[in-house]
Amino acid sequence: MIISGLVGLRPRLDNVVEVNSLVPAKKWDWFCLDNVLYHGRIITILWDKTGSKYNMGKGLRILANGKVIEQSKTLTRIRGQLPPVKKKNIGI
Repeated sequence: MIISGLVGLRPRLDNVVEVNSLVPAKKWDWFCLDNVLYHGRIITILWDKTGSKYNMGKGLRILANGKVIEQSKTLTRIRGQLPPVKKKNIGI
C-alpha cells in the first residue's frame, strides 16, 4: 500500500515507470523510495518540495540505475522510459 498507493509506483508490463503519488503536496515536503528492483533496473522515486533535502532540485523525480528518466516541478502523475537492461558477461 505504501509503494503503490502513497508513493504511487504503478506496476506495468512494459518498460515504462509510472508514478501517481497520493501524498498531499502541501503536507509533505519530501519523500524517497529507493533501491526498488523494477524490470531489472534499480528505481528511485523522490519528491523534494524545496530542493534542499536531496540536493537534486525541486520536484518529483524518477531515477533508473541512478540516472533521472523523468521529472516534474509539481507532485503529479509522471511516466519515464526505462533504459535498456545491461547484459552481464558470464565467463565459464
